[in-house]
Amino acid sequence: MTRWLGIVLLALGSQMAWAELQVRVEQAWIKLPLPGKAMTAAYMVLHNTGVDPVTLTGARWEGAKKIELHTMAMKNGVMHMRPIEGGVQLVPGGKHAFRPGGDHLMIFGLKAHPTMTDAVITLTFDGGESLKVAFPWRKPDDVPSHSGMHH
Repeated sequence: MTRWLGIVLLALGSQMAWAELQVRVEQAWIKLPLPGKAMTAAYMVLHNTGVDPVTLTGARWEGAKKIELHTMAMKNGVMHMRPIEGGVQLVPGGKHAFRPGGDHLMIFGLKAHPTMTDAVITLTFDGGESLKVAFPWRKPDDVPSHSGMHH
């Protein structure tokens, strides 16, 4: 029997996605890049509605060369960004927020200037499961700036 891995639900006002792995994604959005820039970031809130832990191990999207899980932390008065090693684990009933100034999906090598069509990003989890999620674009003026960050 083929195991069906995911359903994407699009609702006005909020983006939600469910999968057999019992992960719910809410408040998904992607920042429109500044003119001439080929990188951006995406944000969301993940909920583990299941009884087993699950780990987000990565993400991919045909519109970019690569996506990495990143975090930000203050070091010597300067905000630094770095990859998250080992993924993001969600305990049963737990949630994890990817927000500006914190954890996020760092998107490198945009292949074309984004349109207003949602970016459909595939989230990958331990065990080989995946979930496609629609990320609507937001203008840079609508979100806090990443200025002052260092990779």
